Amino acid sequence: MFEKIENLTTRLVIIRLNSGQTLFIDPGATSGEIPEVELRNNSKIKKLRDRGVIALHPAKRQLTKRPNKENPEPGMEIKKPEPEVKEKK
Repeated sequence: MFEKIENLTTRLVIIRLNSGQTLFIDPGATSGEIPEVELRNNSKIKKLRDRGVIALHPAKRQLTKRPNKENPEPGMEIKKPEPEVKEKK
């Protein structure tokens, strides 16, 4: 499951995720999709949320199907390169 973080303040918000990656969210902006694992049991996120600095929103992520090699979707045909034929002179 993925979530987005919205900055509710007029200041830059800096958040350290569980993986160690740092997230910079501009005032009034919303982050990209973040895996729930990055946010779970994170004391900084809990503190900012309790103070009304950020809001968490579920992200609507759509899973895409991989095209099947034997039966690809229209427009996704797998084309094999044709061998080059050299003309004799």
